[in-house]
Amino acid sequence: MLTAQDLHGVMAMMPAFATPNAADIHATNTVDVGNLKAAVNRIIEDGVNVISTTGSFGEWHTLLPEEFDTLVTASVEAVNKRIPLFIGCTALNTREAIRKVTRARELGAEGVLLGLPFYFPATMENTVRFYHDMADLFPDLGIMIYHNPTLFKTHIHIDAFKRLVEKRNIVGMKDSHRDTRAFIELQKIIKDKISVFCIAKQYHPYYSLGAAGCWSYECWMGPCQCCACATRSRPATRRRRRRSCARSWAPPRARRTSSGVRRRPRSPSATPTTARLARCARPSSRSPRRSRSVARPARRTG
Repeated sequence: MLTAQDLHGVMAMMPAFATPNAADIHATNTVDVGNLKAAVNRIIEDGVNVISTTGSFGEWHTLLPEEFDTLVTASVEAVNKRIPLFIGCTALNTREAIRKVTRARELGAEGVLLGLPFYFPATMENTVRFYHDMADLFPDLGIMIYHNPTLFKTHIHIDAFKRLVEKRNIVGMKDSHRDTRAFIELQKIIKDKISVFCIAKQYHPYYSLGAAGCWSYECWMGPCQCCACATRSRPATRRRRRRSCARSWAPPRARRTSSGVRRRPRSPSATPTTARLARCARPSSRSPRRSRSVARPARRTG
């Protein structure tokens, strides 16, 4: 069974890979299996760490039951246990969600992405009961909480996680709806039990607060930037980049005062500010500027 320690890095939120006729209201087989398998194989080779299917971007709400089966089968075959795979099984009611999870398990899934039934907003008691019931019914599956208050009309309070962590197979959460203070409080409860994936644009500050990784759907256009962001946000990488920036910084030239004495302005690196450290840690496509003290080869003449 998947565990929280298996989940880290970039989680790619997979599209449904529509066929050319998918916009036709009479179409009944709209999952392009060939494109799906090719894209999954390519994105794994390019470095993503987790794949989740049939979220909002993955069109769980538009697929017919037989199309859902096709997508799950193709995804399981394409991933082939190389990285964790979560099958989205969100539904409008608990009974339908149970049916979808059961079907996903029959087709080879090891993890599921579950959002709350949301036709009516759920109370915290109903929220905890839903995830507890699903965890008890499917103890061999890893469950990732799909937390989307905008869509599901329910914001899961931090206190609810004191009970959610009781189930060992609730191992992850897709989230992007907490400020840093709330995220720190959340980590005190779920650390090493539930791995949280925040949205990619939050990953740089939230990684140091305990985020296991980030989620993205743009990465299907090319995951290199997301993977680089995930790598450069790690503490060891940030320390290397700060040292590199400190070496590459060239002090300003001395200036002449009215008394004729040359004075050199105080080096800003002597009193680093938060903004300067942030600039040093920011991922950049350019290599650090070479120090003026580094000898350059003589220019060729004649």
